[in-house]
Amino acid sequence: MKSLKSLLLLCLAALMTFVLASGCQGKAKSQKKVISFACSDSSTDAGILAIKKSLARYQKMHPEIKIELRFIARDYLTQVLNMIASGDAPDIFRMAPDSLPVFLKKNALMPLDDFIAQSKTFKIEDYFEATLWKYKFDGQVIGKGKIHGFGSDWAPDSTMYFNEDLFSRHGLSLPEKSLSWQEFVNISRKLTIKQGTMKSFGSLPARFTALLAQAGGKLYSDDGKKCLLASDHSLEALRFLQECYIKHKIHATSADLADTSMDELFQAERLGMFFSGRFKASTMQATVGSKFKWSYGWVMSSKTKHPKEAWDLYEYMVYGDGVKALAKVGYNIPIRKSHAFSDLFLSNPNHPQKINKIFLDEVPFTVPSEININVDQSRVTKIIGDEIINLRDGNTTPEKAAAGMAKEINKLIDEGI
Repeated sequence: MKSLKSLLLLCLAALMTFVLASGCQGKAKSQKKVISFACSDSSTDAGILAIKKSLARYQKMHPEIKIELRFIARDYLTQVLNMIASGDAPDIFRMAPDSLPVFLKKNALMPLDDFIAQSKTFKIEDYFEATLWKYKFDGQVIGKGKIHGFGSDWAPDSTMYFNEDLFSRHGLSLPEKSLSWQEFVNISRKLTIKQGTMKSFGSLPARFTALLAQAGGKLYSDDGKKCLLASDHSLEALRFLQECYIKHKIHATSADLADTSMDELFQAERLGMFFSGRFKASTMQATVGSKFKWSYGWVMSSKTKHPKEAWDLYEYMVYGDGVKALAKVGYNIPIRKSHAFSDLFLSNPNHPQKINKIFLDEVPFTVPSEININVDQSRVTKIIGDEIINLRDGNTTPEKAAAGMAKEINKLIDEGI
């Protein structure tokens, strides 16, 4: 069989018949480059719908490539890992930043610095610095070195939401500044009613890792080789959590939430405060979509066969019209500063009134949560969660919980990914 090059030369030199020339054209069409694109799926998530529309627009603009869509509704990370293991990795795929260590250890992600340097439009300074930390890796630790991805949306996720109606019913003014732990407890106790059919609760608990940071503690050593939870800072955070549950009784428990949800409690004026990110405002007010998920980002496969074409689509999604569409939807804070502080987001009339400025005002005080290249963060989260449940139920002490978490997480670090 003649090669494509030979056949084209033959077509030119011999002026072959129209039938054979048509065959030449069909052969050329078959060389369209395929860029596979994997993403979690949902029929109701406003962000996912915006992503699908963006991809459809890009495909129309670039008929020279074919985007192979792989939208995955269940077990997303497991399926992507299976694709990588079978040698069929997607060229571009969506990923929560806390999942990066597993993929970095497998050398599955493409460093993007060279593409960024060659781009005529891409400006790294347009990104919020806090969003870049988890995507940097120098071969030893997270947070330094080359960039292996970019987010698509983000938000400070320990922002306090206040139930204005419940505060008013109890004769309380809404706080106008950050609260100390004691102030938080004092307000929560006033909002908590444990008797009658309409029980109300001061708050849902703060995240342990947020309390740990506020107490001055850290989850890992700087080199990521040791868990530091057996510390005085950790004990301070754990004692506070247990007191909120057992002594002050200000939190809704799992039993309280058995037949209802946090959203329903809040809307029924039975929950005074909770902690969440920007996306929750949209869920509560139902203004831009019925479901929202945690912050995500995009990465490129180190095995892509078409790096230039993959980067062009990638740049569109993280810097061009793809991420611009997400900014307009209000999925979370846009990843680009120029979008976040523009009419697309900051003063968008379709978003909850004034809510975007509140979150943007928090940006200077926001630090990324810790992840570790030596451990699967989902397993760390489970260890911490199990100990917090034991603490909540009075089945352990802060001292035992701190020691137990440190011991188990250090085992995971020693095992490695």
